[in-house]
Amino acid sequence: MSPSRLLALAALVLLVTPVDALAQESVFIEDLTWTEVRDAIDGGATTGIVPTGGTEQNGPHMILGKHNYIIRTAAGEIAEALGNTLVAPVLGYVPEGRVDPPSGHMRSAGTITLPQEYFERVVEYAARSLAAHGMTEILLIGDSGGNQSGLAAVTELLNAEWEGSGVVVRHIRDYYGDNGVREWLNSQGFSDEDIGSHAGISDTSQLMFVNPDGIRMDLRARGESGDGTG
Repeated sequence: MSPSRLLALAALVLLVTPVDALAQESVFIEDLTWTEVRDAIDGGATTGIVPTGGTEQNGPHMILGKHNYIIRTAAGEIAEALGNTLVAPVLGYVPEGRVDPPSGHMRSAGTITLPQEYFERVVEYAARSLAAHGMTEILLIGDSGGNQSGLAAVTELLNAEWEGSGVVVRHIRDYYGDNGVREWLNSQGFSDEDIGSHAGISDTSQLMFVNPDGIRMDLRARGESGDGTG
């Protein structure tokens, strides 16, 4: 087909497709235009989620972006369930240990870290940005244990500043710390030793669901409780 006929066909599709169908339907801010976000907020989408993940080692079998894939999927599902909720881009740079000398996950190649104070400032200004655009409820959700104290600190800071303004920040601590996943796995017959910890059964199975290409199936190995790498 000639280029002119392709252009004519594209124009015809635009003419016969309802305008509403052309607008991208997504709860993710980064997938929308600024006018779509504006209209969504004007239409009642005044809850925003700020999700934080991380870029860290996850054993030899799982990609470093594990947390980012998992939290983006989870945040999207939460937004859909809540309704009138939009999701900010996942923050993939979080505290992972010292740079020099390397500590924590920074001892493994590919990990990227932020000092705690910089992590908190990024989260703070993501929340401030959403509030500036008219959002009145901001949910901070972290997929990694190292994120939780920073999210709690930002929540306390902004709620103290915004008291009485009609804007509230909520740290959804239970998403990470009391979500029932380990208890459910125990109920299915897995011991704590079977489950392991970081990069163990829980993390691995979640990533297998949301991004199976992120698992090196031939490199999986039995983990142990408290092993730190799965």
